[in-house]
Amino acid sequence: KEPLSDAKPFTNDAIKKDINAILLEITVVTKDNLMDTVIKDGFASYDEVYLNVPKEKRPAKPE
Repeated sequence: KEPLSDAKPFTNDAIKKDINAILLEITVVTKDNLMDTVIKDGFASYDEVYLNVPKEKRPAKPE
């Protein structure tokens, strides 16, 4: 195993031990930012996200 280069010491109270961790920034996903988060970042495609949404109720598909 290779050590994580960006890991920082983090105290884990549950196990009462210091561990190395990479704490990621949280992004809240809402219907208003869905295109700029989930779809744009490639976590899911437009077609996957809107699979069960009627075409007339979908927002415009990004290019």
